Amino acid sequence: MSDRLTLRELVCVAALGYEQSSARAWDSLINEDGTLTARGKADDTLIDFIILKLHDIYDSAASRSAQVDQAIRAMELARDQLSRVDIALLLAEEVPSTQRELVKLACCAYDPDEPDAWDDVFGEDGTLISDFDEVLNRDTLAKFIVKELSTFVEPGPETNAVEQIDDVRRALGHAQDELSRVIYAFSDLIKL
Repeated sequence: MSDRLTLRELVCVAALGYEQSSARAWDSLINEDGTLTARGKADDTLIDFIILKLHDIYDSAASRSAQVDQAIRAMELARDQLSRVDIALLLAEEVPSTQRELVKLACCAYDPDEPDAWDDVFGEDGTLISDFDEVLNRDTLAKFIVKELSTFVEPGPETNAVEQIDDVRRALGHAQDELSRVIYAFSDLIKL
């Protein structure tokens, strides 16, 4: 057994935990030589987050145990950040009535030290810009959250803000569950 896991092995462990069906589910994102494909992205921003984190861990961790420890810590931190956003949405004193208010609330929970970090995802007219993922650069977890929040439309006769926020909270809860399964998959590696 090698002292380090390959990027493909790291991704396979995560895919098995996330998908719970196939360790090879994300193989299309890894080249034959074991590097990320040029595209290197799934159609799911949470999977993108996981793969980019694992790529960083692969590049930086010196041993197999360090890789596994760092993977577990990274997924736990992400799950905690999603949980903070979920709780902020649940406990908001006032129901946000615009995407901007909703994103601001989420950003303050996500990173209390940078409450304005996501302000640039809005245009001058106050609407979410179409290429917000470029603004958020490499923070794929933030992209996932903003993408979920982008489904929110201003309340009116046909829409209910509370129901929309509940939908976002369900998506965040589902993502937390998926990250937990990835954590468990890496935790199982420790037992081997």
